[in-house]
Amino acid sequence: MRLNKKNGAKILVVITICNNIRQLFKSEVNMSSKTYSISPAKIGNSTGFRLPASFYRDNPQFANATGWVEVVAQDTLLIKLEPSSPESEDEDNELMLSLFLDFITKDALKHSDRLEAYTEAMAKDDDELLAGVELDQ
Repeated sequence: MRLNKKNGAKILVVITICNNIRQLFKSEVNMSSKTYSISPAKIGNSTGFRLPASFYRDNPQFANATGWVEVVAQDTLLIKLEPSSPESEDEDNELMLSLFLDFITKDALKHSDRLEAYTEAMAKDDDELLAGVELDQ
């Protein structure tokens, strides 16, 4: 969507309405909030909105959040972000480890001449390197 005087005025109205709703919400739950500006952005073949880095610094729970957008009126959107849960981070870590192990396996099969036997000397070097390192449970 291109911003022009016509839809720019609609956005201003939406922002005003949102500010009024925010004030009502803040008084209901007794919380403070901060407003962040957004700008239109081209993302691949799609268009979207770019949030400033300060939004993610102030709200790190939304860094990799997914969510949805609902059009509640012709000029009003409701955006719901769902922060990633620790379980999904574990799933992401498992996926990355799986992809890495797949890559190593394929590379080892393609280039078996690069493989060398794991020796006791290598194990000793590894033990020295990891001495004093505590692993997370």
